[in-house]
Amino acid sequence: MATYNDLNNLSSDSDIATALGDMVVAWANAETTLMHAMCSICNMSTNMAHFGYYRIPTFEARVKFLLAMIPEWDTSSDRDAISKAIEKISGMSGTRNNWVHGIWSKEKTTGQVVVFNFRAAENKGRNKPVKAHDINHHVETLIANTKALRKLLPPLP
Repeated sequence: MATYNDLNNLSSDSDIATALGDMVVAWANAETTLMHAMCSICNMSTNMAHFGYYRIPTFEARVKFLLAMIPEWDTSSDRDAISKAIEKISGMSGTRNNWVHGIWSKEKTTGQVVVFNFRAAENKGRNKPVKAHDINHHVETLIANTKALRKLLPPLP
């Protein structure tokens, strides 16, 4: 049976630490793009969107708000494509949440880094190995999805 020790940092796994840092920055950029969408969809200033966006308590609620407003948006932009682009970004948040809110551990014998997710059902695998490659792939996909959404949005005034 495997034995795990909780981690309090990734000093011995700099490739994973770097990938996670990149993930944090990529998600901040995605959120900025979603605020840009809010500016356009709600016809509000950047400052107003920045203040309002983070008053909505969760990422899921922010996305639902944006998607609910799009059908009423008076625009020549492709509303369906924008909705789909927002949904693509939103669909990636579960993976991010597992890394951010999981319990980071290292297997005592092999040194393999894993994240325990006790919100997952027992038969869904509550611990998953963490590899920098997987995080980097997530970051690359998020950046591509964010750029795609940004291209669809009208320029900010």
